[in-house]
Amino acid sequence: MLPRFANQLMALLVAALFSGLLILSTSTNTSPHTIELSSEIVRSLICAILMFYIERTKAQTFIYLPLLFGFILLFYGTWLNALDDLLMIEHRSIDLTEDMLITLGLILTLLGIINWTQHYQQQISKLEQQSQQDPLTQALNRQGILKKLANAEQQQRPLTIMVMSIDHFKQITRSYGYALGDKLVCLIYQELQALQPDNSDIGRWSDDEFLLLYPLTDKQHVTKLAQHIAQHMESSVFTPANTLISVTVCIGAAAGQHLAVEDNIKLVENALYHAQQSGHNQISII
Repeated sequence: MLPRFANQLMALLVAALFSGLLILSTSTNTSPHTIELSSEIVRSLICAILMFYIERTKAQTFIYLPLLFGFILLFYGTWLNALDDLLMIEHRSIDLTEDMLITLGLILTLLGIINWTQHYQQQISKLEQQSQQDPLTQALNRQGILKKLANAEQQQRPLTIMVMSIDHFKQITRSYGYALGDKLVCLIYQELQALQPDNSDIGRWSDDEFLLLYPLTDKQHVTKLAQHIAQHMESSVFTPANTLISVTVCIGAAAGQHLAVEDNIKLVENALYHAQQSGHNQISII
């Protein structure tokens, strides 16, 4: 029950302890020794509170255990120091024990904090990656593609942008179901990966569209690549859920344009629209 109310417990105890310190510090009869003793008791109680507070990290034992044992050692070290001052015990072995407990506690606490920081940095990186990844195909999503385009624009690096649309995809999903349509999209993405040149990227632009980024800038090479992709898709037979399906695609591309991201997107979408207006299995290169 205590870990559940760790925040409330900490707030109440800290408020009470600081109130006591305030009374001690304003009392005319308070000696420096009393203030020092009160401070040591406060430090001990803070360590005790932290032992409850870190219960939320218990699932991550590589974080929880160093912090737990670190706070335990710090608690015993500071509490022993307080008892030493309270009882006026002057013994070298006790002073040495206090120093060892506090030092080991600080080392373990530091290790736990480092592990905690690294863990959450990894979690943040993972979340950032997932935010730019299509959950179905694991390709880049629209946000991930736009980030790649923005980086290329910032570096003044020309790219060829190509959008590939699956012909009659809505008809396929109506005939076979959306689950099969999803599996088909994944299979087509795998084929695109196999066809990709080096230093290129694939992103899922919409349900039935993929956006491809290439370092190619020559229009003739881009045309050959688009033709190769379209011919490969036409000649491939996909078997999602053991169902034989043949597909064709339309491709629109803008070869090596030095334009802003929004302008490049408009250009390549216009190229795709032109290809689709010409029928199925068509390409249009600008």
